[in-house]
Amino acid sequence: MSLPCARRPETRYNPSMFLAVFAMRVLEVMFFVGLAGSAVVVLISFVEDGKELFGEDEPTPPRG
Repeated sequence: MSLPCARRPETRYNPSMFLAVFAMRVLEVMFFVGLAGSAVVVLISFVEDGKELFGEDEPTPPRG
């Protein structure tokens, strides 16, 4: 039960809270971009290692 003369508190963000939320969103995007970039590097490394492991052997140069 609320009293008719009671005031409700303001629920707006103050400027520092707005900046904190904005910074969190920027860091969130940077994290997922880095995660995707790391996945690409892992896939490229996997393919290159597979080529090296299962590819034809290179002839060894003669000693002389």
